[in-house]
Amino acid sequence: MSKDNRDEIRMDVHLDAIGTFSSKVEENLPNRFKVKIVDLSSSGLRYVTDLDIPKYITLCFDLYLDDLSINVKTEIVWKNQIENDYTYGCRLIDLNSDEQQQLKRYVDKEQLRLRIMIYQEALPYGEYIPLSHDINPELDKLFEKKYVTLRDASGNEYSKHLVETYLIKEGKFKGRLYHIFTLVIGKPVMNYDPYDYLNLSEYVDITFRFTIFEINDSVYPVPVNPDHRLLKIKDF
Repeated sequence: MSKDNRDEIRMDVHLDAIGTFSSKVEENLPNRFKVKIVDLSSSGLRYVTDLDIPKYITLCFDLYLDDLSINVKTEIVWKNQIENDYTYGCRLIDLNSDEQQQLKRYVDKEQLRLRIMIYQEALPYGEYIPLSHDINPELDKLFEKKYVTLRDASGNEYSKHLVETYLIKEGKFKGRLYHIFTLVIGKPVMNYDPYDYLNLSEYVDITFRFTIFEINDSVYPVPVNPDHRLLKIKDF
C-alpha cells in the first residue's frame, strides 16, 4: 500500500482498464486506450501507459471491481516517465458520496483479504515478541521495502524512515513478519507517541503480530517495547 491523500488508504492493485478522454484532445492521441491501474483509493488512482498525455487533460475509466461497476473521471496531478512508459497520479473528480463509499468499501475489503491471507500463511505462534537474536535480516526474506514520511496536521514533514519488512525463515517465529526502521530524518521510532503510531499504521501494519525493530547507534536491530506503540489497531 501507498498513501498520497493523507486521509485515504491507497491499495496496490493490478487492474486492466480502458481510458477515454472527456473532450477532444490532440490528434496523435487515440479516443480509447488501455492502461494498467496500479493503485487505487476512494479519492485517487495511479496508472501506467505508453501514451504521453498532457497534465491538463481529463480522463474517464470504467472500473469493474468484483460486483461493482463504476465510471470515474480523473484529473492528472503528477506524471513520471521511465523509459517508454508513463506513470500518472490522478485525483478522482465529480464522484458522488455513494460512489466514494463504494470505492472505500472495496479498498477496505481487499486490504482485509490480503492481510488475512498473510496471517493464514504464517505458522501459528504464541503472543511473544521476537528479540534481536530471533531475527536475521541477512537470512530472512525481504517482504517489502518503502520510505515512510509522517506529517503533522498542517502537512509539515517531521519524520522519515526507510522501513524494511522481513519474513522470518527459521526458528520458533518462522513465518512471522517484522519491520526494521532506519531513521532518515526526524524523530526516532522509540520517541513516537500514540498519535504518531496511529499515523504510522496507515503505511505499515503495526499490530501485535508485526514486531517493530529500530536500529540503534551500533546499527543493530533492537525491538521496540510494546508499551511505546499501539497494539491491535487491526487484529484479525
